[in-house]
Amino acid sequence: MKSLLRTALLAGMAGLAAVSASTHGQTEPSRHYIFSVDEDRLSGLPDQSALNRPIDASSRLQARDAHFYRAGPDLRPGTQDDERIRLFGINLSFDANFPSTEFAPILAKRLRRLGINIVRLHHLDSSPGTATDPPASLLLPEPYPSFNPIAVSRLKAFIEALSQEGIYVDLNLRVGYPFSIRDGIPDFDRARMARPNASPIAVYHPTLVALQERYAREAIAQLGLRGNPALALVEISNEASLLAAWQRREWPDAVPGEYRETLRGLWQAWLNERYGSPTAACRAWGKCLTSDQRPDLPSPLDAAPTRRWLEKASTRLPAPLGRLVSGGDPAGAPDGREPRRVRDFLAFLADTDRAYFDRLRRAVQDAAGFPVATTGTQAGYGGILNLHAQEDMDYIDEHTYVSHPDFLNGFSDPRNWRIWNDSLTNKDMDAKLLTLAFVRDVRKPFVLSEFNHPFPGLQSAEMIPITAMVAALQDWDGIFFFDYADGATWSTAPSGFSLRGDWGKYVLASQSAWLYRTAQLPPLNRRLNIPMRLSTMLALSAEPAGNPLEQHLERRYGIKPALAWTHAIAIDIRPDAPPPAARAVPSPPYATPDGSVRFDPNQQVLTLRTPLAMGWFGRIGIAGGDDGLAVAPLASSSGTASILLTSGDGHPIRTSSRLLLALGSQTVGTQPGSSPPRPKAMVPHPGGKGAVTLEPDPLHAGSPSGSRYAEPPAWLAASPVTVGWNTASSGRFTIYPLDGAGRRMAALPDNRVRRQSGRISVDLQVAPAESSPWYEVVADGK
Repeated sequence: MKSLLRTALLAGMAGLAAVSASTHGQTEPSRHYIFSVDEDRLSGLPDQSALNRPIDASSRLQARDAHFYRAGPDLRPGTQDDERIRLFGINLSFDANFPSTEFAPILAKRLRRLGINIVRLHHLDSSPGTATDPPASLLLPEPYPSFNPIAVSRLKAFIEALSQEGIYVDLNLRVGYPFSIRDGIPDFDRARMARPNASPIAVYHPTLVALQERYAREAIAQLGLRGNPALALVEISNEASLLAAWQRREWPDAVPGEYRETLRGLWQAWLNERYGSPTAACRAWGKCLTSDQRPDLPSPLDAAPTRRWLEKASTRLPAPLGRLVSGGDPAGAPDGREPRRVRDFLAFLADTDRAYFDRLRRAVQDAAGFPVATTGTQAGYGGILNLHAQEDMDYIDEHTYVSHPDFLNGFSDPRNWRIWNDSLTNKDMDAKLLTLAFVRDVRKPFVLSEFNHPFPGLQSAEMIPITAMVAALQDWDGIFFFDYADGATWSTAPSGFSLRGDWGKYVLASQSAWLYRTAQLPPLNRRLNIPMRLSTMLALSAEPAGNPLEQHLERRYGIKPALAWTHAIAIDIRPDAPPPAARAVPSPPYATPDGSVRFDPNQQVLTLRTPLAMGWFGRIGIAGGDDGLAVAPLASSSGTASILLTSGDGHPIRTSSRLLLALGSQTVGTQPGSSPPRPKAMVPHPGGKGAVTLEPDPLHAGSPSGSRYAEPPAWLAASPVTVGWNTASSGRFTIYPLDGAGRRMAALPDNRVRRQSGRISVDLQVAPAESSPWYEVVADGK
């Protein structure tokens, strides 16, 4: 088999031209080579197992002083021996959460080698069923919550295996369970709902809230997590809230038929507390929408007068904004009382979300037997007002994706999808990464529990290291790639959102873990805390479209996302928070104050330079810094690259005798039926607009796209480049390509390595036999 793959590799490199799409949807020839990581034999420099130690009582996490800490040897949190910890995590979904007893320790060791110290147990509830080998859910298709004993047993054993490898767990509670009439609740028409499994009826219907409290308690007990220091984080509800349903125009999901009166009753009770009676509230607003003078539930469309006025008043913010949210009659407003009604309803939604989160948090911490760090839902699902709804939560959580596939017929049709090959360095740095700082609560840890630039994006390999760098600079407390595997496949070719099989992305993960967890990039020491009053949050939440928060921050304080390169940014919602001091917004190219990171959005290049790590991400063919990494193309096309150079012996790169040089790249699978085997090509999507997709499979030639579950073997795009850096060593350098297990292959020919004026330059991926995403650089033959 190995000889056949080697023949295919040589054929692919020497004569086959795969197609890769440029950022504008055009195509150009690109060489590929076969590569697969041997995760169970991985050793040497790519292996970051040494970062972890088994979890014991001293490892118990707590959230305090805006970060996560281990309890330390005295086993008491909040004492001098506490140790700050950052979490570099990954998601497991569906079947992947339930490995067999034999496979559980193998999988745990795989994740440890990647430098992972926490696993997010995701979609545990989403697919209740009777399958046992493997189960797809903790739950059986019986009244909620009915636990699958085989699933419980497997997951409990897996948590223990993870703990032995120094890996915590993040327990996700409400993700996608399909509540129905069998659970003792009124029936509803799921077919008419946009997101029925994430419906916020679970937030306010008393039966559902009680059932979720029971599920949380029983899950923690049955999985052996009471008092267990392996339990680091708990998420109450994934990507769902009443606020989000109203803002995202998914209101029918929140109040289907039989549920309207339940929510209306809560709304009237809220008004009784605020105004004394609903009638008094109607008088304050100047209107009620029902003949009996009982206030109805405002729909998102009722916010139109507020939104139109905000648009008209945008150049006058913040003074008119202040009058709007205080309930006055600002000049130019179409109805000075209507904004007040919208404000009140948004406050009600936030308070209802808050009551749900608080109740579930109390249940979780009581069941766990210790104050395990708990969050409500992701900050984007409710926006800036979510910081109020999660006032009593222990940390803030968020998600972000670059170039998420657009499924034209929904997820159920995997053969009609498109992407636009956007990336962090060519377009999305601000919108997808830097602006996350604008939802961080200054008092709490901040976690990014899902991030990805999914297969098959051309520059997707840059996502993990750049996210790790920004998280380190901003001093965030956890980042989780989504995901390792979703259980649908354990293929060695790329599939869906999985890291396994996407080897061109995988090869940069362990270096990124080391970079982030060991603080190779020190946090920015300039702080920018932005005051945010509840009244302002309410006004901004009336219209979530069009980035109202970012517009407000720029107009009110002159704050732009680019300040995240020079300042650690957070929001301060305390009423007495002082205004931020005036500060100049940097102009491109942006750089951190110490010069360790430099981003040029015009040239589309981000560079890293620290004593033990250097990197290049984005376009190549552009001059590098004199004392940083320099990257030049060996082919006519400039292309892009994702490159990390890290010390392997703890010495600065200038004097290190052992270095790991990794070249991330796009990964694709094999075109089914091709002879000789060839990589699947990127092609323009027939829908136009510059979108691209994978060429159709032969058996589905009439479909616009190939499947995102690729056939092995996997192919990595070759990047023939010259990489150079400064060195103080006068000895000989030997460059070894590494195989999938991290073992040395034949060294590069001497003519690939050059020395001049204190710099070393290496030509990489010139020929098929020399191509690997990993290279070990050894000085003086060591």
